[in-house]
Amino acid sequence: MSGWQTGEVTLADASLDTNTLISQLGLADSVVDTASLENSVKRFAAQNIVLPTFAQLADPSTIDPSITKGVDKNAADPRNLFRVHWYNDLNGDRVDVPNHVVLPSSLTGVDSPIIVVFGDRFPMITA
Repeated sequence: MSGWQTGEVTLADASLDTNTLISQLGLADSVVDTASLENSVKRFAAQNIVLPTFAQLADPSTIDPSITKGVDKNAADPRNLFRVHWYNDLNGDRVDVPNHVVLPSSLTGVDSPIIVVFGDRFPMITA
């Protein structure tokens, strides 16, 4: 089996048409309720809430460290949204390589090493 199976479509073969995104992958590529979006934009602006871009979350090195400086990683603070990526240490500070362990074949019996990344490095998760 090649690729991840999701219904009748594999991610490797999925076209990005609206039907596939919504019905097969559970993803929407458009705004469903524009009134809710407009309300959210107004509320965020009124409270000076800034969201990270997908580009920033994909490459956390582009995020200015001052945004999260002094913010408790377990606080319900919108600045913690800038920490929703794998590049955090246990204290919520950024690292160059995500904290992980490598399980060797001798331990797992699987031909390939298995990398385990720690989920408790995300904000507001005490796993």
